[in-house]
Amino acid sequence: MMKKTLLLTLLLVSGAFAQSNQQLQNLEEKLRQARIIREQQQRRLDDLKLGLQALSIQEQTALGTLGDVNSRLQKLEKERQSVEKDIDFKKAQIANLDSQLEVTDARNARLTTQVQTMMVTLYREKSNLYIELLGQEKNFYDVLIRRHYLDILSKQDLSVIEDLKKTKKQLADQKAQLAKLSAELNTLQADLIKKLDAVKAEKAKQQQAIRALKQTKAGQQALVYQTSEAAVQTQQDIANIFNSILNERARIEAERRRRAEEERLRREAEQRRLAEQKARLAQQQKLARIKAEQDRIKKEQAAIQARETQLKQQAAVSAKNNAPLPTSVGALTFPLKGGRIVVPYGRNGQLSTSIAGGQANSPVVAAAEGRVISITVNPNLGTLIMIAHNDAGTLYTIYSGLQSPTVRADQRVSRGQLIGYTGGSPVSDPNTFDFWVAVQNGSGKPSYISPGF
Repeated sequence: MMKKTLLLTLLLVSGAFAQSNQQLQNLEEKLRQARIIREQQQRRLDDLKLGLQALSIQEQTALGTLGDVNSRLQKLEKERQSVEKDIDFKKAQIANLDSQLEVTDARNARLTTQVQTMMVTLYREKSNLYIELLGQEKNFYDVLIRRHYLDILSKQDLSVIEDLKKTKKQLADQKAQLAKLSAELNTLQADLIKKLDAVKAEKAKQQQAIRALKQTKAGQQALVYQTSEAAVQTQQDIANIFNSILNERARIEAERRRRAEEERLRREAEQRRLAEQKARLAQQQKLARIKAEQDRIKKEQAAIQARETQLKQQAAVSAKNNAPLPTSVGALTFPLKGGRIVVPYGRNGQLSTSIAGGQANSPVVAAAEGRVISITVNPNLGTLIMIAHNDAGTLYTIYSGLQSPTVRADQRVSRGQLIGYTGGSPVSDPNTFDFWVAVQNGSGKPSYISPGF
């Protein structure tokens, strides 16, 4: 009869816990979906921020390029003005040479006419005029002197003509060189104008690109704002679901305590029964007369002793797990040795702290002494471990995204004790997990605070 009652009680408890587990699974499924949405929004927000940074870099690059174009434009404009001045100067030099050539041509023509006239006159008169001119002198010495000076005058006229011809040739050469230089300057001026047009076109293109980048950047900033708002709302949804999990877990914890008390009473009853059996066996031992009976009694005693040891071990484990937790927790220990914070608490409304280790499968430890109240596993978030740090149920830490948990539900853990490893979530970085700190006030509604590191 007692066995039937115990079996019926176990069936009822199993049914109640099956229903509680189903409710927990439904809440955890909602939490998983909300976390997936939050991670998608976070990735989208990160992508948008990276896009904004890229657009800012492109805008700065385009502004720098525009500055270079303006510098080149100013330099080419100065070169064009310098070339125009050189062209004007060369034109003035050519005009001056033209004037000098006209004067030289006029003098050359005049002297040439004079020499030609004299030569024609001497030829026509058959040197009579020359002889007559010489015959007017009174003595031969005067004739020689007059002839000498006439020869000098003729040679001077011819020399002047030759000098004028050389001067004309030099002026003509200079004019040709100036004309060539002027043509080269005109070509250079045309090239500079062509380069100026190209640089102006490039400047217009850069200005158009900068306007387009500014428009795109404004659109990206609007998307960042919308995504941030959605991420904050998703964080609030996750917090609400987590509150429901805590409430359900509190109810399950009360049921666990009740079952623990029943188990304690059952063990005490069994110990009493074993004591009675032990006394009975002791009495039987006294009455035993044959060795076979004594051996049987010894075997039963050994079995009883082993069972007593097992019960003591169970009682010790139960006492350790059910021992009151400390009322003061103190500062929380960083849960990942050598790790770093990649997304701090409060950024973009985030209620948790994302922590990354140096590599995948990094060991995660308990941030303080406490009792494991829940270990949940799902295909997307990996293992989620919840630890209560006082019996009043006012302080909890939550570790999500773990794999290979090294603790079990209802187990007492110490500060710094290994509880699992990173890399349990296939949708997150294998060396990253999320760390939450929840404080439950008198109304029973928890709030989420910074871990303080």
